[in-house]
Amino acid sequence: MWIIPKKVRNWFWRRRVNKSLKVLDELDWNLRRQGYNKRQIKQFWRDFNKSQKTRIRTFLQMTQD
Repeated sequence: MWIIPKKVRNWFWRRRVNKSLKVLDELDWNLRRQGYNKRQIKQFWRDFNKSQKTRIRTFLQMTQD
């Protein structure tokens, strides 16, 4: 069994988190570009967190464009 040093594990997790944040920032930017106001964006994120259907629909829309 391999033992991965803590420094490498931390680097890996920071990298994954940063990549995820970039995707979320881009999605947020696209919502603003489409004319959503702050209230609509907050509601979108609430729905996004609650519903798997919303996440799948959003992912499919992002990959098609």
